[in-house]
Amino acid sequence: RESVPLNGVINFLNWAKNENISMAVCTNKQERLAVDLLKKLNMYKYFEYVAGSDTFSFNKPDPRHLTNVVEIIGGDLKKTIMVGDSEVDAASAHNAKLPFVLVKDGYTEKTDKEIKHDALISDFTDFEKVIEKFL
Repeated sequence: RESVPLNGVINFLNWAKNENISMAVCTNKQERLAVDLLKKLNMYKYFEYVAGSDTFSFNKPDPRHLTNVVEIIGGDLKKTIMVGDSEVDAASAHNAKLPFVLVKDGYTEKTDKEIKHDALISDFTDFEKVIEKFL
């Protein structure tokens, strides 16, 4: 009930969809719970695939949690960016050799200075400018 999209995220998702940028979710929540939340937030339609902690026999920070999803959606790892809000997400990206964009104030007790990242955002306003640097 209290979950809401970050500022600018819907505009970004619409932009990405219009630019034919494939997107997926990799979470350590159970897949069905992640899908349910995305549907309640009217965001499920933007993602080609949702992988939860129970989708594969491994999950983040195992790099296969990310790389398998990229493969499933027909993506290119050389054109892939991980966006997340925790040290587990950062480790996943690092293990998969992917650039990592850290969203401030996520599900972690660590500060943004303690989490390795390639870019730092507090919301998704003008996020397309951030990702264009990597793509």
